Order: sequence, then C-alpha cells, then structure tokens
Amino acid sequence: MASRLPWLFAVVATFAGGCTRAPPAPADTPTLPEAAASDLPDDARRQLVEQIARELQAHYVFPEVGARMAASVRQRDAGGGYDDIHTAADFARVITDQMRDVSHDRHAMLERTPPPEQATAAEAEWSRTMARNQATSGFGTTERLPGNVARVVMTSFEPGPQVPAVVTQRMSEIADADALIVDLRDNSGGDPATVAFVASYLFEPPKVHLNDMYWRDDGSTDAFFTTPDVPGRRYGGAKPVFVLTSKHTFSAAEEFAYDLQALHRARIVGEPTAGGAHPVARTKLSPLLTLRVPTGRAINPVTKSDWEGTGVTPDVPVDADASLRVAEELARQAIATAPARLKP
Repeated sequence: MASRLPWLFAVVATFAGGCTRAPPAPADTPTLPEAAASDLPDDARRQLVEQIARELQAHYVFPEVGARMAASVRQRDAGGGYDDIHTAADFARVITDQMRDVSHDRHAMLERTPPPEQATAAEAEWSRTMARNQATSGFGTTERLPGNVARVVMTSFEPGPQVPAVVTQRMSEIADADALIVDLRDNSGGDPATVAFVASYLFEPPKVHLNDMYWRDDGSTDAFFTTPDVPGRRYGGAKPVFVLTSKHTFSAAEEFAYDLQALHRARIVGEPTAGGAHPVARTKLSPLLTLRVPTGRAINPVTKSDWEGTGVTPDVPVDADASLRVAEELARQAIATAPARLKP
C-alpha cells in the first residue's frame, strides 16, 4: 500500500459533479473519451480486480465498509460483470461508481493515469491546472475591494517547502484590511498542514486546535494546530472573516471552512460544499490505473464529527455566483458596526 501522502484530492477531469468549478468536479467518476482500441486485456483486468479488492479490504478507513466494497467487486467479476469492459477508462469509471455505490465516499476512486503522451485532452488540461496550482502555491487573485475589504482567492492548499513563504507574503499583504473574504469556490483541496498554516494568520496566540486526522493503518491520530508565531504580519483573530464556498469546494478546502465555522471564526457564504473528508493513499496498479483508497478520516475537536457526505452548510446560503457580492455587503456591514478599537 502506498505510504501516507499529503492530503491531495484533485483528480482527472472532466467529471460529473464536484471539486473545482473548472474542471467541474473533484473525486467524481471521470467521463473520459473511450480509447480507440482495447488497452485492458481480460487477464490483466482479472488481476486488477483482485488487487483492488485486497487494497480496499486492507486499508479503507472503515474496515466493514472496505470489506463490503471488496466483496462487491469480486462478486461482480465472478458473475462476468466486467467481461465487456476492454479499456482502462471504462474500467476506471465502472469500478469508481461501484465503490461509491457501496461506500458513498467521493474520495474512493480508480483513476486512469496514462503517461503524458497518451493523455486525453481532458487529462492534459487537468495536468496543466495542477501545474498552475503548484506554481502559485494555490493562490489566485489577492485584491483590495471598496471599504478596505480584502479578498484572497485560493484554488488549492498546496504542500511543499516553497508554500510557507508564499502564504506569508499573501497573508501579510491583507493584514491591514478591515474585513477579509477567502474565496474557496474553485478550491479542490490539498494539504491539512497548509490549511493550518493559512488559518494561523486568522487567530491570535496561543495555538488553536483546528482538526484531527485518524489513520486506519496504524491507528494513529495527527492533530493540527495553528502556529502561534507566524512570520510576516497577522490579520488577527478579531476582525471579520467570510469564506466563499460552492458545490465544488472539496476536501481540505472544506476543512478550512468547517474548522473556522466550528470555532466561530468565520461566516460561510455560498453553497453547501462537496462533502469529502477522507484523505487518500494512492496505489499505482498499472501504467494506466491508480487506485485511491481513503485511509483516514477527519475528527473535528469541537463537533467530534466531520463533513463527509454532507458538506459544509453555509451560514448564509446563496448561489455561488452571488456569494462574493453578498459577502462584500456583509463585510461592509461588519466594519460599520465593529467596536471602535477595531476601526481604522
């Protein structure tokens, strides 16, 4: 089984509903063009079925659900249910649907991962999107709106040694704003450590307990806290924060919204999020196929629960396209009614 990886949940596009808004979804079944010819021989497919079943049974975060998924794919194979499938793209689609039918877990996925020279147009575009996220450390626009309201767009919570410096720069730029809007409508997820570091700029010392992550394989739990002494300038823990969400906001982006909502640090404006709280481990099964098995689950220290299957419920429900306008209005109202010590 693959080792524990950063919480990275963006996957191949185009999909049928939910991660980023362009491409339109995160961990949903890929709707990829069919291969021109068979690239999945029968004997290879049968071996893959057994590999998938073993991985699910051994590592899925809830053992009883993993066992049911494993039994489901084995039974379908024994009954000839995959005999008419001869391409990796179709096999990935069918297996992903079947795992989710049993688990209702949108992170469970068999992903078609061809080499670059064999990638479809959708796969190539998604690779470019991922590359852009990495190049910008997940940050999009940072702007100052009328009334000294800052808006920070994040399209992912990237991992990596270069990320803290970028977070420090971007968050320091908005430290003197009187209200903050964090736009996660196009955010596909990322690393919980980056979630915690970004959130650190929105609290005061001492450290604040944001989230826990339980891992099935070794029974351990990782705790995530804010950083008390952040580099650069801190926005602080008193001024208003609004987080924009859409039905495509996914995974670690949902954690950011959920954590701040549970701690009453931000108001969530927009649509209910996609509902994925289980981090995954990736196992390369063949040159064309990678299995994503959810091996852990989030446990919020305040709610003792998570957003799996339900998403984050907005405090201010509104269509995603209207959420920025609504949040701006709320931000200016909050500034106008802030205690004198918080006003410029």
